[in-house]
Amino acid sequence: MFAVMRIENDDCRSDYRRKMRPKCEFICKYCQRRFTKPYNLMIHERTHKSPEITYSCEVCGKYFKQRDNLRQHRVQPRGAKQRNTGLSWLRSYTDPEEHGIVYFMDDENTYSVDLFSEMSKTQPGRVSVWPVGLVGTLMVERPILNDQKTEVIGFNSVWRPERPFPIDMAAFAISKNLLFQHPEVRFSYNAHLGYQETEFLMNLTTLRELQPLATESEDVLVWHTRTQKTKLTGEDGLRKNGRRSDEGLEV
Repeated sequence: MFAVMRIENDDCRSDYRRKMRPKCEFICKYCQRRFTKPYNLMIHERTHKSPEITYSCEVCGKYFKQRDNLRQHRVQPRGAKQRNTGLSWLRSYTDPEEHGIVYFMDDENTYSVDLFSEMSKTQPGRVSVWPVGLVGTLMVERPILNDQKTEVIGFNSVWRPERPFPIDMAAFAISKNLLFQHPEVRFSYNAHLGYQETEFLMNLTTLRELQPLATESEDVLVWHTRTQKTKLTGEDGLRKNGRRSDEGLEV
């Protein structure tokens, strides 16, 4: 069954809309702002509380006041659009025959000037790698080399170690000509959380073709620093078993 209500004129329609409009029944106890839904009130009142309730991304450590903002952050690949714009410019306006090194920097990192002279040793057609401090819940995330210290055979990562390349964006540089040899390679907008680096590198190289730098991957020349306190839950787990990610290193 249904009913039809006849509205005689515009004034009647306005009165009817006002009567049918939901009342603001939920009031903030801090500033008396009114809301029509309890969920909106709950989110609003969090902005008044101290200490502030925050939610952090387990990959990059960024904090959010609302859980919904964290969810949105997780599904959006961080920096993919900017990096792809840079790759497009490089392929369009630079000489493919000229040797160069491509490195993706981040304003949240701290760099030693020695890192840039070190990455200049990257050989044509290769991807070079090195340790990064304070990342992946460890003091140091680093390549593991063979006995001869000439070849990368793995990484010491504890966060999603099953990734083919379980490293941070700050941990590698690319010979420019390699990007021209693979003009279709870009950062994926559909990569799962923490898989941006892996999916990109899988289309350029293999684990055994990586070139280890930074004194056989023993020097830490870049740190994933932020204004928030660094979380080292992975490091805590190693120490419980008598191990350290920075064994023999000065971080």
